[in-house]
Formats: sequence, C-alpha cells, structure tokens
Amino acid sequence: MMANLPGLRYLFFLLLVLVIPASAFAEIFINDIVALAREEILIKAETKSGYFAKGGKIVEFSVNGKSIGSVLSGGDSIAYKIFKTGRPGIYTVLARSGKDIGSGVILVLKKSSPLVFIDIESSLLAAPFAKKPVKSSREVIRKIMNSYP
Repeated sequence: MMANLPGLRYLFFLLLVLVIPASAFAEIFINDIVALAREEILIKAETKSGYFAKGGKIVEFSVNGKSIGSVLSGGDSIAYKIFKTGRPGIYTVLARSGKDIGSGVILVLKKSSPLVFIDIESSLLAAPFAKKPVKSSREVIRKIMNSYP
C-alpha cells in the first residue's frame, strides 16, 4: 500500500495540471498601504494564475467604489497605479482583471498622527531566522499593551 503513494501523488498532480483549468486558480493580490494625507502613492496589484505570474492582463483599479483607471500588467505580472490620497481615513482598494477581484486597504494619516506598529515575530528577533529574541523586546511589548489596551 505504501508503494502506491508516490504514484497517487503523481496522478493527483497530473489531474490538477491537465484537467483543472488555470483560470480556476487565478488571483489578484494587493498590498495594504500606510500613507500620508494628500500625497501620491503607488498602488501595486499582482496578477497570478495558479502558482505562476500572469502578465499582460488589464487591471482596473477602484478606491472606495470609484474607478481610478485601468493599466496593463507587465511581464512580471505587476500592475501599478498612482493615486493621490485625500483626507485621513481608511480607503478600500479593489483591483479587477476579468472575473478576478483582489482587495486591499489604504490607511491615510495626518503627518502629525501617532502610529503604533508591532511586528512581533520578525523584527523583534536578533537576526532573520534566529530564535533568540532581542533583549527587552518582551518588556517593550508589555509596556505598549498597557498603554494601548
């Protein structure tokens, strides 16, 4: 029974690649952005088909339901759109290419707005892939949690 397992895996892989169309796995990814009020930013959308980049697609961008234009994604599958932010607040970004839709968020702040950003597992470690936390990092997180419950 164990001898058939690699054969079954291979068969399953072939079914995925040959039978199921690539459009079933098509996706659009948009990165979330933190920006300042009344500044130009670059919105980035990545078009994919399954595991592979899919360039040459027309991507339509909209912010808070209002279209801001369309662009053609490059050979690297990335489409860029310049957007000028307005008042401070949270903006919803949608990117469409055919039937695929991706969404993201733009957090727009005043220049004087305080911002607390915490990346617990990555930036607090001494080095990438290190398991040893930076000295006093846990203490700093506790202080922040007590200040902003």
